[in-house]
Amino acid sequence: MRRWFGYASFRPGQREIITAILAGRDVLAILPTGGGKSLCFQVPGLILEGYTLVISPLISLMQDQVQNLRARGIAAVHVDSLMGRNTYNRALYESQERRFRFLYTSPERLRNANFLRFARRNPPAFMVVDEAHCVSQWGHDFRPSYLAIPDFLRALPARPRYAAFTATATPFVRQDIIRHLALVRPTLVVRGFDRPNLFLAKRRPWNKDRALREEMERLRGRCGIVYCATHATVERVTRLLRQQGIDAARYHAGLSVAERRETGARFAAGDLSVVAATSAFGMGIDRGDVSFILHYNMPANLEEYYQEAGRAGRDGGPAYCRLFYNEGDRALCEALLRRQAHPEHGLRLLDTMWRYCRYDGCLRNFILSYFGEGTRGPCGHCGGCQGVTGERP
Repeated sequence: MRRWFGYASFRPGQREIITAILAGRDVLAILPTGGGKSLCFQVPGLILEGYTLVISPLISLMQDQVQNLRARGIAAVHVDSLMGRNTYNRALYESQERRFRFLYTSPERLRNANFLRFARRNPPAFMVVDEAHCVSQWGHDFRPSYLAIPDFLRALPARPRYAAFTATATPFVRQDIIRHLALVRPTLVVRGFDRPNLFLAKRRPWNKDRALREEMERLRGRCGIVYCATHATVERVTRLLRQQGIDAARYHAGLSVAERRETGARFAAGDLSVVAATSAFGMGIDRGDVSFILHYNMPANLEEYYQEAGRAGRDGGPAYCRLFYNEGDRALCEALLRRQAHPEHGLRLLDTMWRYCRYDGCLRNFILSYFGEGTRGPCGHCGGCQGVTGERP
């Protein structure tokens, strides 16, 4: 850990997770955003013989992880649907020749016959499922392809070491992860969801644009992300920020891969301080000085909200998280959910998110209770405790 990552000590839970993996036990680790979960599988991956296969849901997340490893001199590669055939085949060939320690791919790729042949001939020493909540239909970001991971695992000539990681999972979702990923008597490591350095607040403004300008004026010069629900809202918010003299970039799936890569790289390197983005931005970007997260729109569930808010204050310093909400946000989320084949659970998660927005008490305790953690009275350090509602015209 000191040699490759420069850390002299472990964060809470890291040593326990790494020790269990090296001992050959299955692991389910729930660590809060900023808790250093990537290190928990990267350190064992460097110790074990052979390569580590990491299953990740987003191309941008894979790219960030691979880039960070390469910057440290660690051989890593990803294969994804945007690659040309030659690039894809070369990546697999070089993996076969043991030129990489880490191979990242998506759960959909595991169903590819060519990839399965490669994995059978070159089985991983260690297999990692990142963002494991995606396997649960009760989670906030269900991906049906995650359900096929156990079939891929059983198709390998020998079962590798096996671990699953996520930042957000209620007790019910944890059991769903264990069942659907076929984890065998896993070591369960859950570290506190409480992030005392985050000041959580919410606001129901009459005019969101004016509220955003007020917040950004107060936060001028600081580093942060403004999350928006749609591509169109990202574009409009970016224009608003630039009109305010803020050098802001945009990030959403409708942009070119080159622009998204450039924005992510500039933000991670510290050359860019403010980004207006949809929910995909921020995963895998290890920047400690993000000191604010604003949600221009209410997310569809509390897991997504807290995961995004948790991208602030990763250095342990004080950080500010403000959520804007109104009935229009709720209607948009509901409309999107009702397009799904089975919207019932998503609508229940949306109701919980709306209850959080309308809640008058301690916001931190509301979130901790939701994730199954005990509370010990009001925190005194959130908008609910301090009466910061901001519901003024």
